Amino acid sequence: MNQLFLDIQERLFDQVGDDLKHCAVYNNQFAYMNRDQDVQESFALTACLVEFVNQNVPRSIGNGVQIYEPLVVRLHIGMEQLDSGTGTMNQNLDIFALKNKFYLALQNWHTEGSGTFDRTGERQDFEHNNLYIWQMEFTTSYIDSIAIEPRGRIVKPPPTDLDLTVTPDL
Repeated sequence: MNQLFLDIQERLFDQVGDDLKHCAVYNNQFAYMNRDQDVQESFALTACLVEFVNQNVPRSIGNGVQIYEPLVVRLHIGMEQLDSGTGTMNQNLDIFALKNKFYLALQNWHTEGSGTFDRTGERQDFEHNNLYIWQMEFTTSYIDSIAIEPRGRIVKPPPTDLDLTVTPDL
């Protein structure tokens, strides 16, 4: 999963551009940005937090290779907007243009070991003060070859210097 995250992160920074300031693995960081709590999380906005939603154990397909199928990748896209510039401080319409950039960055994209990303859902997250957070889900598959050589076994190449002389008994 590490390489898949790094590939997604690189793709998002490349395609979304300067609108994206921070990208990390999701760990409920937006919940800790609330100023009323003792523990606070701080990072630049606009941010995208990548969550791997997989309730299934990966299936072995041989030689230590495992496949996550299906694998849901959820983006948590967060931005802060105190004034929209239109005199309507109580609504943020820029979140829609921003979420479309993330959609275009990943829809029908794939990286080494993954299937094509297909958006399968999205919704707004309303549980945060002064933040607009949009969640977008993509479904794909991913072949994890981290254990390509089985662990705990002795791997020896076959003997290649064996020379047999056979004398048939007639």
